[in-house]
Amino acid sequence: MKSKSFVGKIIVFLIIVLSLSGCGEKKEELEKHSNPGFIAEGIRRVSVVKDGKTVLDIAYEPKEYESSYEYWKIHEPYGEEAVVDTETMLEFYRKLEKLDKGAANEYPDGTAEELKKAKSKITLEYCRGNKEESNSYKENADSIATLLISDGTQDGFYYAAFEEDLGTIYQVPEDDIEEILKINTFHLILKISAVVPMDTVAQVIMDAGEETYKWNPEKEKDSAQYQELQGILIKEEIKTKKQNEGETLLKIQFVRNKKEMPDILLEYHSYDDVYASVSVNGKENFLVDKKEVELLKEKIKLYGKK
Repeated sequence: MKSKSFVGKIIVFLIIVLSLSGCGEKKEELEKHSNPGFIAEGIRRVSVVKDGKTVLDIAYEPKEYESSYEYWKIHEPYGEEAVVDTETMLEFYRKLEKLDKGAANEYPDGTAEELKKAKSKITLEYCRGNKEESNSYKENADSIATLLISDGTQDGFYYAAFEEDLGTIYQVPEDDIEEILKINTFHLILKISAVVPMDTVAQVIMDAGEETYKWNPEKEKDSAQYQELQGILIKEEIKTKKQNEGETLLKIQFVRNKKEMPDILLEYHSYDDVYASVSVNGKENFLVDKKEVELLKEKIKLYGKK
């Protein structure tokens, strides 16, 4: 896939946010549907389970104090601190919308019973609206549907059925299902460790090793310097976790200005000669360029001398 400009991603993101604005309170009970009709913009949560393991759980859960970048949470596999790339997310949702399901004329006896015990499934929470008017999809999820997927394939197809209607068995192309079950979740995130809006921060505490610096940023004059603290980009997903065993290179704590807002703690640890790991409030999932951490560390020392 060709990389898109960051500005382009922001534009797409704003379109999505505007289509979700005005969401009301989430209903306590969602209406169950078989063979549901929905569009990508109407999806509010997706859970993908493969071979009994949840490989993706992404949900729209905005909080009043958050920036729009934080509205979507990837509970699995990263935790809600990961920042979702809404452009890539919407592309994935369109694949779900266009999933090719054809009724199976023939299927082995016992298929429905086997699907009841399916180890793989896709669950959608979505809100209904007019397919011709994306702006009609403003409410939070009011509906839910779960597609159960057979453990094996036959003639290039998976058998599938909605949990709400096991009497109707579908054939879905193997490639279509595999593309969803084997989703590369790393492609669903922006490659930034955290988003902490400046106007939500009372103080920044920076531990660069030898000394600790405390800074009260002022929006009018400190914006560029403040953005540098969140400017180290993610390079890779951690394959072998070391649980912060490496030397601590840098800590940056964003102390919020309201009690309901959780503080954000970024910690960078030496991982190997090339990379440093980054953890956000103790959750360590990604690697960054170690040299960039060292450069930021030196800048922070200069900040402290001003």
